[in-house]
Amino acid sequence: MNNCPHCGNSLIEGEANTDYQNDMWLKSRYEGEGLSMAEIANICRVSPTTINKWLIKHNIPTRGRGRIKGKRWDNDS
Repeated sequence: MNNCPHCGNSLIEGEANTDYQNDMWLKSRYEGEGLSMAEIANICRVSPTTINKWLIKHNIPTRGRGRIKGKRWDNDS
């Protein structure tokens, strides 16, 4: 895996998937399936910042940072 020469973060390899630009697809993944911005970004091979920008562009309310109630790693479910 390659790293960004500026920040050292891992770069996502492969061609980007632009499904996230479709408001219904993005809303379905984010609200319907409860995927995080990072999870959607990995699917689409883009950064979580890109997903955040498209959520805002499509007026899809974003969640706060942290765990999502009901996910397997959340002990409060």
